[in-house]
Amino acid sequence: MMVIVAIKYTNFCSWIQRAYRHGGGIHQLLSNAVATNKVMHILVYADEITPENVLAPVTARKVWAIYATIKEFHTHCQNIHARATICVVRSSTVNMLDGHLSQLLKAILHDWFTTHVLHLQGLQLHEPVGQAQPLPHKRFYAKLGLFIMDGGAHKFALSMKGDAGCRFCSRCKDVKMFFSARMASRTKGKMMSHRS
Repeated sequence: MMVIVAIKYTNFCSWIQRAYRHGGGIHQLLSNAVATNKVMHILVYADEITPENVLAPVTARKVWAIYATIKEFHTHCQNIHARATICVVRSSTVNMLDGHLSQLLKAILHDWFTTHVLHLQGLQLHEPVGQAQPLPHKRFYAKLGLFIMDGGAHKFALSMKGDAGCRFCSRCKDVKMFFSARMASRTKGKMMSHRS
């Protein structure tokens, strides 16, 4: 049986335009980033959190929180005012989705990159009231930079093993097996540490 779940989330494109037009810190950060970079990289952070007493045995209050920021903000990414809260959804609601967290992230990313086409047409940024509009207008182009998640969130978002430690990271490839005859005679087929 298919269940339709309605989840409200922040439109990141509208948030960027509104925060830029409002002036202040985000305007400054985006102005500097747009001036030095053609394409921004969106960082998506997801974590399952427990409000109030985290040691309580009742986990019914758990929620998934998803945030986004821009990599080109550099050290300012750590500031809570430099990131947008995309959504906060009860874990029980996310668990009702077919793909759990991955389905929610898919819907959000689909909206950003298919509906708004951030990577191709971008967003036109309007200066705050009272400031002259530069010609040509500033445009905000973005692509997905990376996910920042703990092992549990990676497990649900990317269908990976998570932080159980049973598999090596497919991207880092810190440890490789060498099969050459020369290496096999020296190491007898042992795992060798090698940084890519």
